[in-house]
Order: sequence, then C-alpha cells, then structure tokens
Amino acid sequence: MEFSFFHLKFNNKTTISLADRGNFVAYVHPNDFYIGTRVKALSLKEEKDSYILHFLTIVINNQRVRFSYGYNATNKVADMKIMLPTDKNGTPYWEYMGKFVKNLEKENIEKVLEYIYIYIT
Repeated sequence: MEFSFFHLKFNNKTTISLADRGNFVAYVHPNDFYIGTRVKALSLKEEKDSYILHFLTIVINNQRVRFSYGYNATNKVADMKIMLPTDKNGTPYWEYMGKFVKNLEKENIEKVLEYIYIYIT
C-alpha cells in the first residue's frame, strides 16, 4: 500500500499561523513553513513587511480571551473580526502598523540595553 501526502508550504511574508485549539495563538514565522491539522493559515493577498504581520498577530492574540477554556476557536476563526487602523479612505493603514511595531521593538531594546548597562556597571 502506498500513501501520498499533500504538503503545502506557506509563504512567511504573506501568512500567519494560528493555533485554534488548546492555546489560541497567532505566530509569524521567520521562514516559509508547513502547518499541522490543529493550525490554520491566515494569508494576506500580497506580501507585507514582517512588522505588519507582527501587528496583525498582536491584534489577533488580543482575541484570546474569547477562546479561553471551554470555547474552541476551530469553527469561529472565519467569523472573527479584528479592528485595524485605516487611512481617511478606509484602507488599512499598513505603514502605521509597521511603524507601531518598530517603535515597540525599539522601546524593548532600549530597556534591555539599559538593564545590561546597569548590570555591567
């Protein structure tokens, strides 16, 4: 008997993985990736900066409370609505999202460097 498996590799520049059973968590991968049966792939129509994908995971992960103990997200992910910043035309403001995450990263790096400096001196 011969088995054939179809494996689809996802583009890490357009896709976020979402564990929808157990711990509900969205994740940005550093490289292209495969998913298992208990994970969904949320794909954008076009490539975005990884900072934008990270912004989207922050917004999605804030929905975790809706899928806490006893509430499985399996069938509800497609109905999930997330609020995104938009420009004056109602288009998602991708540039703002990227800058927001870059600033968060910068703040965290500054805190770590400050801690390291205090520790060394």
